[in-house]
Amino acid sequence: MERSAAGQSPRSVIFSGDVLYAAGQVWDLHSLQKSMGGFGDYHGFLGAAPRLSASLIKLSETPADCLVPAHGNIIPAPAAAARLTAQRLETLYRNYASISALNLYFPHIFQELQDDPLRMVPAETIDFPDFIRPVAATSFAIRSESGALFLIDCGSDSVLDTLIAWKEQGLYTELEGCWVTHYHDDHVNSLHHLAASMPVPIYADEHFTEILAHPARFCLPCISPAEVEVSHATVDGETWRWREFELTALHFPGQSFYHGGLLLRGQGMTVLFCGDSFAPTGLDDYTAGNRNFLGAGRGYRRCIELVRQYRPDRILNQHQQKAFRFTDDQLDTMEKILIAREGMLAELLPWDDSNFGVDEGWVRAYPYEIETGAGGTCVVEVRATNHAARPVELTAEAVLPPGWPASGQQSAASFTREVQGDRMVCTRVPIQTPAETTPGTYPVAFRVTWDGCYLGQVCHALIRVW
Repeated sequence: MERSAAGQSPRSVIFSGDVLYAAGQVWDLHSLQKSMGGFGDYHGFLGAAPRLSASLIKLSETPADCLVPAHGNIIPAPAAAARLTAQRLETLYRNYASISALNLYFPHIFQELQDDPLRMVPAETIDFPDFIRPVAATSFAIRSESGALFLIDCGSDSVLDTLIAWKEQGLYTELEGCWVTHYHDDHVNSLHHLAASMPVPIYADEHFTEILAHPARFCLPCISPAEVEVSHATVDGETWRWREFELTALHFPGQSFYHGGLLLRGQGMTVLFCGDSFAPTGLDDYTAGNRNFLGAGRGYRRCIELVRQYRPDRILNQHQQKAFRFTDDQLDTMEKILIAREGMLAELLPWDDSNFGVDEGWVRAYPYEIETGAGGTCVVEVRATNHAARPVELTAEAVLPPGWPASGQQSAASFTREVQGDRMVCTRVPIQTPAETTPGTYPVAFRVTWDGCYLGQVCHALIRVW
């Protein structure tokens, strides 16, 4: 209760945390990644939206005079502010559900919206062409008329077992290469076993080859601890011949920024291996940590551009037992819904670019895991993807374990860096371990300030002392 001037009624105040940032706005959306429909958090983008909406309704029914949010200024007229935020959140949820791959995988999740006229009609599904065969798990094989195979992904030893069995049955002559669609564990867990037992060239898009070779440097969903060196890091649009086929490597930043697509032309057909980036019902954008960006020429809008450009006869998702193809109307629908979503997010989020509010990994520590000896010094780089179209300063301070020397825990001056199209502002923080440190793993969080705004402890690294 706030003390009022003489003769006035006392004013009531609610400290509302991050339920809302301002009238019609929330601080971010990636924090709403929660389990929905009985499944884990991984498929739960906006999973906590119904709970947030319930909290907003509670706030709209209180007699409070103002709200004090954790982020943002004091909010007058709480009821109107909360109602506007809930309305915008509901509109966004409907937009998201209308072209979600979850409508195929888990149709009960958005059951209440199944008759929504906004929902896209699913794409036609088609059998795989004769020269493409499922292997096991998430893997496919392209079979040349010569009898040679080219593998797509290797996420399980069952893939190797199947290839060995096929070879014994005389179903192919040689395995001559492997394309990796993206870094997720169910697509790469056995790549190192493939490299050891059937040494063939491994191809992957340049945006995630470091993740495959050094996964401990990154904190990402579904990352595999298996390390494998890629034989050839492809660039977007790179084309080469394999047997009677023409292969074109694409950066295909749909389900994740760290994702590729492989276009195959041959035997009278054009096929797109899209990894996990499309389903007949739409987009696999259900995980904020995967980093699927919004905007023209980015994320799924870029993927839609590529489908328009190459017009594949078949699109193959590694988790599906049928191919599919989108009509021009379906591509138009997805693009229009994404553009509308960008407008909704511009209203719902306070950032100067909406990607700050949906990109869970925009601030991160690199390397995520780092080793040093007791008494040694290591340097962690705090990286922030600069989604804004202007220069920004970044500072970071390490939150050290008790007894570790504080000298040097403040970051150096920030600098800019670009790695495969990821525009970053970075700063380095030196960390010294005491000579008497017991061997083990020590989490170190970082207090981050971005453009003069203190964000809190928003990322961390693991210091492994030996």
